[in-house]
Amino acid sequence: MKKTLNVLLVLVMLICMLTATSVAASAAETDSQNGIEATLVTDKDTYSSGEDINVTVNVKNTNTYDVSGVSITMKLPDGLTLKSGELSISDIDIAAGETYSDDIVAIKEEATIPEETTGATEEPTEEPTEEPTEEPTAAPTQAPTVAPTEKTTDKLVIAAPVSDGKSGGGANAPKTGDSTNVLLWVGILTVSAAGIFLAVKFRKRAAKFLSLFLCVALLCAIVPFGALAADGDSLTDESADQFSIALDKIVNVDGDDYCINADVNYLNSGIAGKICKASDRETSIPNATIDIYKDGVLFTSLTDDETGNYAAAIPAGEYFVEITAEGYLDFQSYATVVNGRVTFMETFLLIEVSDAESGVASGTVVDQLTGKGCEGVTLTIHKNWNNTDESAEIIGTTTTDENGSYTIELPLGNYTVVASKEEYLTSSFNIVVQPGTTDNQNGVISPIVSGEQYLITLTWGENPEDVDSHLVGVLSNGERFHVYWDDRSAYDDNGEEICNLDYDDTVSYGPEHITLTASGSEPYYYYVEKFEGEGTLASSRAKVTVHKGNVLIAEYNVPTNKGGDDCWNVFAIKNGEIINKNTITAEADTSYAD
Repeated sequence: MKKTLNVLLVLVMLICMLTATSVAASAAETDSQNGIEATLVTDKDTYSSGEDINVTVNVKNTNTYDVSGVSITMKLPDGLTLKSGELSISDIDIAAGETYSDDIVAIKEEATIPEETTGATEEPTEEPTEEPTEEPTAAPTQAPTVAPTEKTTDKLVIAAPVSDGKSGGGANAPKTGDSTNVLLWVGILTVSAAGIFLAVKFRKRAAKFLSLFLCVALLCAIVPFGALAADGDSLTDESADQFSIALDKIVNVDGDDYCINADVNYLNSGIAGKICKASDRETSIPNATIDIYKDGVLFTSLTDDETGNYAAAIPAGEYFVEITAEGYLDFQSYATVVNGRVTFMETFLLIEVSDAESGVASGTVVDQLTGKGCEGVTLTIHKNWNNTDESAEIIGTTTTDENGSYTIELPLGNYTVVASKEEYLTSSFNIVVQPGTTDNQNGVISPIVSGEQYLITLTWGENPEDVDSHLVGVLSNGERFHVYWDDRSAYDDNGEEICNLDYDDTVSYGPEHITLTASGSEPYYYYVEKFEGEGTLASSRAKVTVHKGNVLIAEYNVPTNKGGDDCWNVFAIKNGEIINKNTITAEADTSYAD
């Protein structure tokens, strides 16, 4: 009886393990992200050469708002060819609650045997004992599956591993003859047989063996699920303004496995950023709760990850963000979300709970064009970040001194400072007030200018110490120019100054300023590079503003979740249009707008 019970227990665990493995393996065929559900399906799993393989990608928008800029790209592995349909389709808008489907038909061509073209069949000259007529009977096992002039054969095609959820298309697309699943099943059966044998042979210690076997089974089930979970709903794809879902589907044709891939990309408005301690502006605060309100009603709620980063896909509009974390004062900020773009927020700085009731904020307001402190600027303080509403309650006021410096005592909290002065454009910047004095909370104010030149201003935090502005473009004669700290001006053939780096700051905070006359049809690329100092661009709290004449047309906070490389590709200007990039890479990208 004990022997039978042990065997039954092992068999039950084996079935559970196999079921879990099957579920994990099929999970890559469907995925969801930010309310977008995508599936890659075929009409069946097994086919023969010459038979239609009907492939469908379904994209459902489960949100309460429309999603725009959806694109679907399917990739076929070597050995399968497109019979009908389009592998790539773009610029799709999917209304709330609606589903869009894209269909193609793929096929594996039937193997063809080359026709014999010899003239010796009329009068064979070979000895009858050689039986030449039997030779063609062996040909099908050796014959190429394509025209004789090509060198590939079914036997030479490489195996296609099951994707880990990321696309495997293109030059590295999986090919036929996948042995991964076979090896997996052989391993499972081997372990299972060993478990049954040990349970029967060592009946008195069967419980220990069964426990060990159960652990192995659970590991086999968990590993695939872990691989899938790693894909998750991350917004750390290469393009800051694009979300992506990768899918794959295995089909079997004539005994060989083929992996079909699909990428579902979509432009979706949203916000992203990082949450840190105000005391050092660097230490992340994980598991903080982020509540996002629209028109006074809670729209969505989320938490940041272990690095302090967060991201939420939400429709364009005006929002109020409230952050709570144990041991910290509640933090509030306004946020404006633009359609089709992920807006990276300034790093939210949370203040630790304290017995103190007030603190001091200090800093300098500088002239955008000269980089020098600006005297006589009126600073009006409103509660919460990004609060530029003229009707908002005024918490305090002060004026900058002859060096452009200010100091103000306020209740603990986070505030918006609105800077104004005659003959200057009104601007704003965010500050925190914590126990003691928090300095280097600086702002920039721009004088009113004439003309329609682009004015690009870069500011950042204490580290890295030296961060540089770069602008690359093309002169009217076709010559490429690059303005940066070592070559600060570019002139056209007629002597007109096209671009100028007005000043270069090397000791933290900035600002740095570039003036650009963008009159050509070729794109102008602006990027930021870390030159020297500790820390990374992602942690630099860098910010870029873009004015055209006296109008603020764009502003960017450095992405905090894009890695530790040294080039921040911010934007391009082409034919008067701003093209957003907002990525961090090892080398500058000066081709995305070509």
